[in-house]
Amino acid sequence: MRDLGQSGDLRRFLGVVAEHHEPHLDVFVVSEPSSRALPANGGLRVGHYASPDAAREEAFMLTERMCLKHRLHATGFVGAKLVANVSAPVATMKDRIIDVVAGLLEQLNGEVYTGCDMNFDAADAARLAHASPYVLAAVDSPIDASAATGHGVYGSFAGAVAAEAEQGAPNPQSVLVHGVGAVGRTVVERALADGLEVFTVDRVPRRAALDGCTPLDRDAWWKKDVDAWVLCSGSGVIEPRMVDDLPCRLVVSGANGPFAEGAETIAAARATVVPDVMSNAGAVMVDSIERYNPWSWARAAPTDVYRMVEHRHRRATMKYLQYDRPPTFSDEPRRPCGLDYEARTQYAV
Repeated sequence: MRDLGQSGDLRRFLGVVAEHHEPHLDVFVVSEPSSRALPANGGLRVGHYASPDAAREEAFMLTERMCLKHRLHATGFVGAKLVANVSAPVATMKDRIIDVVAGLLEQLNGEVYTGCDMNFDAADAARLAHASPYVLAAVDSPIDASAATGHGVYGSFAGAVAAEAEQGAPNPQSVLVHGVGAVGRTVVERALADGLEVFTVDRVPRRAALDGCTPLDRDAWWKKDVDAWVLCSGSGVIEPRMVDDLPCRLVVSGANGPFAEGAETIAAARATVVPDVMSNAGAVMVDSIERYNPWSWARAAPTDVYRMVEHRHRRATMKYLQYDRPPTFSDEPRRPCGLDYEARTQYAV
């Protein structure tokens, strides 16, 4: 696996730019230096963490990934992430989370935008958008940001397959999708449409029971002999023991930071691994269109947007795997990728 940047190199540029603490709720906004002209962008993740420090650490880890993702795909943003730690049931805290986050975004005055992430879905983002103008989540649009992410993940999968085919590798016949939420479902649909045998696993068994797929046991799914894994679940869920005898030759990281410590290195020694910053930029590409290309955004058709996202991920992943050096990252502003989208343009996939 080619290196896309060392986390330690980025950490020193990041900081907590806003935070809030009260009984049952801690919110951290972590960002690299930003401005209204070059704002930071990252979704809002809600969860039950072992401590406020654990939530803060995850916010830093996720922001590091966002920094690389925005640079790699030239979105017109810099990296940020919002993490809310709750000690009460998530559903009972949503109203308060939205109020607090809206206040923090107002305090940051347009230097940070947010949107969906785990336990904060499109409906939640729409409510937040009514309380704050600093939300990018395709609100009131027929475009689904999670579906866009799924198309990007599948585009990276297709790009990796094409790059390996140039080296004489056979096309995969089977794929295992780990995590069948909004992103994973899109990956499943695309894989089935391409005639692949699809296996699924999810912490909620009924989500894995999709037509045309074979659900796997959560306790032993990693032992299934398949050609590829596409990881669309959570952060840190793939443990070293799961990849010690990796049964596949391609792994696409559709989730943010899916590997626990040490697991990605083991996997990369046994298979081609496409990292998350390469494969799951679909939602931030959509954000780039929404913010920087409003004329085309107002006329955008979902199918065309998804084709653009898939096409750009396929092309970027092919280049990543074809060259012996990692992509060049620059702090110099680049033309936002959203400006390249033109309404009613057809993109080859």
